[in-house]
Amino acid sequence: MDSKSIKIGLLVLAAALVAAGCGKEQEVGGSGRTLSVVSSDLVFQPDGGRSEFQVEAAADVSVMSDRAWCEATVSGKTVSVAVGPNAGVESRYARLTLTSGTESLGITVIQYGEVVVGLDIDNIIVPAEGDTVAFDLKVNVAVTLESDQPWIHPRLEPGRLTVGVERNDGLSTRTGTVTYRAGSVTGRIEVLQNPPYVRTEDWELAFGEAYYEYPDFRVPGIVTAPAEDLYVLYCVPRGSITGDFETWIFSVLAVSARRDLMERLEAGEGTSFGDLLYAGSRTVVLDGAEVGSNFLVAIGFGENGYVTGKYQYLEGTVTDVRPPYFKWVGNWSVSRKNNNYDTTDTWVISIKDLGRTLNIHGIEGFDNPSRYDAEATVDETTGELVVVTQDCGAYDDSSRGRVTVRLSGEYTTASGSTYYSATLNLVLLRGTLSRDGTSAGLSPGTVISGGNPYPFNNLQFYGRYTNASGGTSAFSWNAGPTQLPQTITRLP
Repeated sequence: MDSKSIKIGLLVLAAALVAAGCGKEQEVGGSGRTLSVVSSDLVFQPDGGRSEFQVEAAADVSVMSDRAWCEATVSGKTVSVAVGPNAGVESRYARLTLTSGTESLGITVIQYGEVVVGLDIDNIIVPAEGDTVAFDLKVNVAVTLESDQPWIHPRLEPGRLTVGVERNDGLSTRTGTVTYRAGSVTGRIEVLQNPPYVRTEDWELAFGEAYYEYPDFRVPGIVTAPAEDLYVLYCVPRGSITGDFETWIFSVLAVSARRDLMERLEAGEGTSFGDLLYAGSRTVVLDGAEVGSNFLVAIGFGENGYVTGKYQYLEGTVTDVRPPYFKWVGNWSVSRKNNNYDTTDTWVISIKDLGRTLNIHGIEGFDNPSRYDAEATVDETTGELVVVTQDCGAYDDSSRGRVTVRLSGEYTTASGSTYYSATLNLVLLRGTLSRDGTSAGLSPGTVISGGNPYPFNNLQFYGRYTNASGGTSAFSWNAGPTQLPQTITRLP
C-alpha cells in the first residue's frame, strides 16, 4: 500500500519434504530374518517431540542413535524416540540401529529445520485513516504476537500476518510496536501512524529568483509562517513525483526527510530534531531544482522528529539561467548521411577549460581515440557554439609515418569541384540554441577560394602527413561526413 515502508527478507528454506515414514534396510541376516519394523513415523517438526513404533523380533531388541539430539530407548518390542528442538534452518538426520541377536536394521530419523519466511519486517507506516497491512508468511513453528498499543491489532491468518491499525484522530504522529516470536526467531515491527494531513493556510510559499552556481541551480524558497511552526523545505522537480501528490509527500518525501534528519543528528549537527528544522518565516536556498516545473514543499515536523500533518506546496517554473557556455553541455543527437551512410551519432559536449573551451566527442561516430575529439567555444555576445578547423592530435602510422588529424570542412566550388579546407581556425559551423534549449541549429561557416566565398557542406576528419617527396598529402576516413546545415536534438 502507498503508505507503508516495509523491508522484507527471506530466510533460506529447509530441505524439501521427503516421504513420511521410516526408511529400513537389512544389514545382517538372510532371507529368513525375523527382525522387522511394524510401522513408524519418524519425521519430526522443528519443535521436536516423541514417537513410538513396534518391532517384530525373535530375540530381545536393543537400539542405538548416532546423534545426541535424537534419543532412542526400547521396552520389550516398543521403541521410543525423543527429539529436541531444531533451531537451525536446515533439516537434520539421525540413524537408529536396531539389533536383535545376529540381525540389525537401520532406520533414518528426519527433523525439519525452522521455516520462517516473511517476518523480517522493520517497520510499517500507516495513514491517519487507518489500514490493515498484510504480509505473506510461511512458518512451520508456533508464532506468538503481542502489541504494546490498544490501537494496533496483529493477527495470524493462514499463510499471512495482518496488522490492523485504527483511525488516528489526534493531531500528532503516534507509534507502537508489535513483538513476535516464531520458534527461535524473535523481533519487533515498529508501527508509525501519521496524523491527518492538513494543507495549512497559515503558511505562504514563494520562489525567489533562481541563479546558477556551476554545476547546480540554486533556488531560494521563501516561507511565511508563525514563529512557533517547525518544518522542512524542499524544491522537487515535477518529474520525480509519482502517484497521488499528497500521499507522495508523506510516504516518500517526509520519510526521506526524517531519515536525513536522523543521519544529521548522528553526525553531531545538532542535539535535537528541533535544531535541524526551519522555524517561522525563512528564506532558504535549496538544491535539486531543474529547468522547468518544480514544487516548493514545506512539511511540518515536531520536536520529536515526526510529522505534524501540516503541509503546504507551490508550483513554479525555473527558467534556464545558465550562461550560454553551460547550456551547450550534454548529449546531442546528430545525423550523418551520404551515399554510403545514413546513421545517427551522439555528440557528447563537455567542459574542457571551465568558462573558455568545450570538448565535442563523437563527431563522425568516433568513440574511442581521443585524437578525434574537437574543441568548441561559445560566442559570449550571441551564445552561439563555434567550431573552427583545427588539429585534433597526431599519431604514428605504419605506412604514412606521423599523421596529424585535422577537423576540416568540405565545400564545393562553382565548378562542382569538392575540397577540404587546409587552413586552420576557419569557422566551420555555428550552433544556435532553441529558446527552451532542447534543440539547436548547425549552420555552416564559409571559406574563401579564388576570391569567392563557399559555405561548408560537411564536417570531416582527415589525416595530413609528409609524403615521399617532402610535400604534404592528405586522406579522409571513410566514416561519412556530418552534414551542414541541420537541426540537432538534446538527449535526456
